[in-house]
Amino acid sequence: MSSSPTTAPGSHFPALMLLLATAAWAVSFSLGKDAGARLNIISSAGAGDFFGPTALQGVRFLVAGVLWFLLVPHARRGWTARGLFRGGYTGVLLFGGIVLQHLALDRTTPAATAFLTSLTILWVPLLLCALRRKLPTWPLILSIAIACGGLYLLLGAGLTTFRTGEMLGLACSIVFTFHLLAVSRVVRQEDPWRMCGAQFIVCGVLCLLPASIEQGISPARLLAFSLDSEILWRLAVILVFPTFLAFGLMNYYQHRVDPTRAVLIYMAEPVLAAAADFLLTGRSMTPTELTGAALILVANALAELLPPPPPPHPLIA
Repeated sequence: MSSSPTTAPGSHFPALMLLLATAAWAVSFSLGKDAGARLNIISSAGAGDFFGPTALQGVRFLVAGVLWFLLVPHARRGWTARGLFRGGYTGVLLFGGIVLQHLALDRTTPAATAFLTSLTILWVPLLLCALRRKLPTWPLILSIAIACGGLYLLLGAGLTTFRTGEMLGLACSIVFTFHLLAVSRVVRQEDPWRMCGAQFIVCGVLCLLPASIEQGISPARLLAFSLDSEILWRLAVILVFPTFLAFGLMNYYQHRVDPTRAVLIYMAEPVLAAAADFLLTGRSMTPTELTGAALILVANALAELLPPPPPPHPLIA
């Protein structure tokens, strides 16, 4: 994941692979929402409970982590105490972002959650300004203003619609901002394959512990719940495509694509998530919500096209 591309100009294959990864992540919003809700029903946890979305992600990432280390031999070699620490704290941040995202999914639409998550692209330059103790540039201020307008419309042109689900989605984007910056720092010093596997394991364990404790459900019972036909196929798709395939493609191809181009590709995720949700469930967005979503994309694009930043702050270098 170096900061410069390693492919020849005009090579589109790595960019297409990142777009494929983005499409895989987009599908996970609808599938994750429905599988988490189903898990709450069959476990008698109740609609909207913490258990369903969190336990689902625990199974997803723990199984993905085990498979990752079994199938990627390179990830098993070269570990140090410092590497364990780095994999651990990036895994904690992944856990925070994933849990917030899927609790948001349980309380609002996949499309709204995806667009709110995409605000990470806007928070990154804003956080860098704060760390460097510099005022935001006018283009960044304009991006924030457009994003706020887009958020207002996405929520139905009324702040009364900014409920728990939307607040969790917004919090998710902030946590993922810290995760993005932490991973950008870590992969300069550690092998990305090791770090990816470590994040899967840490995230999976941290998701399963509170979910199991809250309901007093043993791992065996949780596994039995996961074998429910309506959950199993969704979990299998989420495990293979948005988790294993998407993260693998990102780790292998992101350093081969110019960073600005890569982030612009990732901005397709909320659009693809809204389309996937419509195709899978028939849920659609109103014209007002679509206008708000478009404004958020414009704000993200403006933020990503800002002039190159000064040298990194020591906390994130």
